[in-house]
Amino acid sequence: MTLRHLRVFLAVVDSGSMSGAARALYIAQPSVSGAVAELEAHYGALLFERIGRRLVITPAGERLAGYARRMLSLSEDMEAVMRSGADSLRVCLGASVTVGVCVMSGLVRALTDACPGVDCQVQVENSSDIEARLLHSELDMALVEGSIKRPEIVSRPVMRDRLVLVEAPNGALQGRSRVALRDLAGLPFLLREQGSGTRALFEQALDAQGIDIRERWTCVSAQSIVAAAREGLGLTVISRRLVEQDIARGTLREIEVEDAHFERSFSLCYHKDKYLTPPLCTFMRLCEQWGEKER
Repeated sequence: MTLRHLRVFLAVVDSGSMSGAARALYIAQPSVSGAVAELEAHYGALLFERIGRRLVITPAGERLAGYARRMLSLSEDMEAVMRSGADSLRVCLGASVTVGVCVMSGLVRALTDACPGVDCQVQVENSSDIEARLLHSELDMALVEGSIKRPEIVSRPVMRDRLVLVEAPNGALQGRSRVALRDLAGLPFLLREQGSGTRALFEQALDAQGIDIRERWTCVSAQSIVAAAREGLGLTVISRRLVEQDIARGTLREIEVEDAHFERSFSLCYHKDKYLTPPLCTFMRLCEQWGEKER
């Protein structure tokens, strides 16, 4: 078994077919089939099943895919460290949307100041997508809202965050500064998409009391939701970091929810098998220092 076998195997997993893997790797299809057959013989396990015209990965194949991604990621890390030196590495960081808007740019600036040779790339997506990228070794490290529960991912809270209920001054709750969750039933809301940590925390509170709201607007952009709230299109529950200036200016007003407290953490996450290069260790330290300053 070689790294080449694993690259071919993962190409089949990702493309869903032998022919797709051959095209992705610019090799002949028999070479792909041969590499998969050699892996199956080596481990004495069937890695794919053909059901009709589809190629379906088996449980053994799923297990191998997890190990293969980590081995190839570690191999790439080793190549980068040994060929380029610890101070000239590429670092691939992820951030969930609220983190990306509120704190990530400052952290990346601090990282590049501390490690001038680092090529830092950042991917901003919702928490669910960030989790998938960490599992597939597409990101080195990420800072996300809440935490990730997968056992393969190390998740360490480093900062605190609070969600607040806000609306325009002439909104549906005009004149009220304090409400209960049940008062929100049937009201129009501006929400993040499914997979968002912000949405998940709010929905957990609603579901616990069996409350249904009216979803008027769904968006991946926190800034778009804030803009829509300013226009009086609905209420939203969002990180206070994103609306502090609006609340101060009076373009949005905060409403206390007496029976719900939307407190959460921003968590630093990475795969448990990830080799932590010096720049990644520096990024971890910067996140911890940032969190300590905010306390």
